[in-house]
Amino acid sequence: MSANVSRNSFDYKEVEIVPVIAGFNDDGKIIPIYVKINGEDLKVGDYWVKSKFAGITEYHCKLINKNGEMPIVISYYNEESVWVIPKR
Repeated sequence: MSANVSRNSFDYKEVEIVPVIAGFNDDGKIIPIYVKINGEDLKVGDYWVKSKFAGITEYHCKLINKNGEMPIVISYYNEESVWVIPKR
């Protein structure tokens, strides 16, 4: 019998940790400004917060790159202070 051990809430195969430059909105809530994916710095254009649960905030964003806009979901894990995206 085998088992998987999780050391934290984001260490499973479906997500990858990404560096994010973040700021705060007028209400004092954290918001992503830039995200680095595959070595490319991408500006976050429009975004909206879909859900907040168990210390995780999901941002549905439009990232701006040289080819236009790209939709992506960026999740912030409050307890661990990390940003993740779905693996591609």
